[in-house]
Amino acid sequence: MDFPPIYRLAGAIVFFLCVVSLAEWGIPSYLPFHGENIERLYEFVGLVTSVGAIWLGITRHWNGVVNVSAAAFVVFLFTRLYHCWWDWMPKYLFFAAIGALGIALVLIFKRLRNQMAQRGVPV
Repeated sequence: MDFPPIYRLAGAIVFFLCVVSLAEWGIPSYLPFHGENIERLYEFVGLVTSVGAIWLGITRHWNGVVNVSAAAFVVFLFTRLYHCWWDWMPKYLFFAAIGALGIALVLIFKRLRNQMAQRGVPV
């Protein structure tokens, strides 16, 4: 059995779960900042590392890492939008904006996938 993909997948899951928990509840962190600043820092770290892990997974053909990182990116993006928009935006408008963003991302990714397929890059 080939264990490196399992190790990569388990490592990505554990890493992103830890960053998500610190992004939502920044109090357990040892950083000497205010709790809200720590949460925003971990949200930013989560977004950046998930995008980096998606890129690395695509370049090295690690499908498990790509899928876990994409799911983590969606979680970090949704929580960031929730923290920014939930209090001042009407709820129906919040969900309409999230839905429109989701549809736009699907269309963008579909277009990128078609472009990669035309170039002969394995998708």
